[in-house]
Amino acid sequence: MVALDDIRKQQKRLTWTPFHLPSTQPWPIWSDITVPENNESLDPHLGYLCNVQGVENVRIARRVENVEQAAFIILWTFSDALISFQTSPLFETFLKDLDSSGNLSAKAASASPTPLISLQMEYGFDMNNKLHGRITLCKYTGIGTWDAWHMGWRNALVGFTPLGCDSIARKRPPMLNWCITWVDKEGGEQQGRLGIPNEKRTRMLAAVSRGEQQKETGAGEGGAESEGKLRIATGDERVRERWEFLRWNAPHYGATREREEKSFKRRGAWQHWEEAFKRYVPPVQTWELERWDISTPHQSPNVEHEDEFEFEDFQDLKFEEDEDDSMNDIEEDDSMPAIGGMKLS
Repeated sequence: MVALDDIRKQQKRLTWTPFHLPSTQPWPIWSDITVPENNESLDPHLGYLCNVQGVENVRIARRVENVEQAAFIILWTFSDALISFQTSPLFETFLKDLDSSGNLSAKAASASPTPLISLQMEYGFDMNNKLHGRITLCKYTGIGTWDAWHMGWRNALVGFTPLGCDSIARKRPPMLNWCITWVDKEGGEQQGRLGIPNEKRTRMLAAVSRGEQQKETGAGEGGAESEGKLRIATGDERVRERWEFLRWNAPHYGATREREEKSFKRRGAWQHWEEAFKRYVPPVQTWELERWDISTPHQSPNVEHEDEFEFEDFQDLKFEEDEDDSMNDIEEDDSMPAIGGMKLS
């Protein structure tokens, strides 16, 4: 049965807009645009985005190795709101403001326009209140069915932890550590396991908003269950992009920025990640690993409240025991190679 919560989640979007932000400047500077109707003062973090329908939350991400390499993150309540924003005159203002925040010349800004990357949620932790602090971002390209991607992820990263962090995997299910997303393709096609026709999805969400109880969603032949696993690459050889976020903001479970820093400096840490990525082939063809610090306009709560979730595909998971004891004695490596993309053969 297709879960309505899964459908809601896949209607959300997260946009990731890279730009240059000086280390001395905490936030972009928004154009002074008059607020419609009541002329209330604007939130300095949101600016005119306060008046954009569907904007749920915002974040600033900075690359660990280069803090002036930034990304402006917007969480959207539904994909149609993002599409409406992208077709409005305000969208161009938004991109220009990000370019000007980095003090780029007009010539440089026009030569390299700011891209906006739209991410479709698949499953995992709640991006709205869990996406902050230190994040490991894994970017992939590849070709395969949803099942191939899903099983590849399980083989590669379920039970996997960076060096010295094996206790985290034993304490928490992976869906509280990871959030899985797809880079939107042109036309906004659904790329996850819920390949439900838009018309049927709209009816289901409308029923929920009216408070109706839906016990079934058309399971069986010709129903949503048979439609629910969209073959994302059957008869389609275009490369898909998938972003996976690993969070380090749960002190109760030992997942902290300091733990990530210590793990990353261990000798062999990069090779440890590399071995996991190789288990992801196929469907993965290329991969990148990036480290980011994500800040919020308002201070995040100090107490970690784990999300409740139901995900049948992960009920049978068995978490790995401690990694080889020899890893605990690995020396720190002060000469780690720069992180970048790699193509696996």
